Amino acid sequence: MCLASRPHGYDRVRGQIVGYKNYELDGLEEAFTSENWLVRIYRVKPRANRGVL
Repeated sequence: MCLASRPHGYDRVRGQIVGYKNYELDGLEEAFTSENWLVRIYRVKPRANRGVL
């Protein structure tokens, strides 16, 4: 089975592309990302910077 031809976010069990990929985390900011991006931690922005939710 060749996985190189599959798009990013492909669910091999269900045979579907996973999720909506074009989104922004407006209320969060990145606090930490591991070297290989396996772990990403975000912090909530202060309310004044978040705008209307």
